[in-house]
Amino acid sequence: MSRKTRGKGAYGLVKMRYIKNRGARGQTVTANLQKVVFYNVYGDKKLNPEMKQRGAILDHHGEAVRYGEYKSWALGRAVHHPYAYRVIASPKGHGLAGSDFIQAIRAAGERTGFGEQFMLVIHRDTDHTHAHVIFFSDVTMPRKTLEAWKVGFREQIIEIEEAKGLSPDAREQGSAPEEKKPARRGRRRRRRSKSKEKGLEV
Repeated sequence: MSRKTRGKGAYGLVKMRYIKNRGARGQTVTANLQKVVFYNVYGDKKLNPEMKQRGAILDHHGEAVRYGEYKSWALGRAVHHPYAYRVIASPKGHGLAGSDFIQAIRAAGERTGFGEQFMLVIHRDTDHTHAHVIFFSDVTMPRKTLEAWKVGFREQIIEIEEAKGLSPDAREQGSAPEEKKPARRGRRRRRRSKSKEKGLEV
């Protein structure tokens, strides 16, 4: 079955928003960026009081980095670039490796010129493995370029999944164990957390 790469019904979730790193007087501001960096690694503080890292942090070479390095990188880039882009990329299933996400992000960056240097955090604690990506820019991305970025990412992910023989939902092939349903209270807490993130909650 063919999978769409653009428009309504396109394969997988790819959401992107930018954060402005400059104040009214042109000074560097990083409060919102710092919140995103923290959330990408630890999620909601109330739901993660032990501050357990939700997934691996990788640079654009695929090297693992620590939270402090990730934060320092982001704040350092913000000094030189007025815009930070935050992306959630969530194909279906659990079958993709970190290197697969990196390959797809690189393909999107090469196609558009946006996001050629980035860091990402991979979460495997939800129904679908997904990546939280941050990259920086001196300009905002035009709508057509944004769509081209998403298409480039999706095309590469589909190519990787087909090459690996992965189903669009990895559970169909048993590559991810069946998870126990959370308690009712846990589900309510999770919904509240999602509403706070306004669509960028996973």
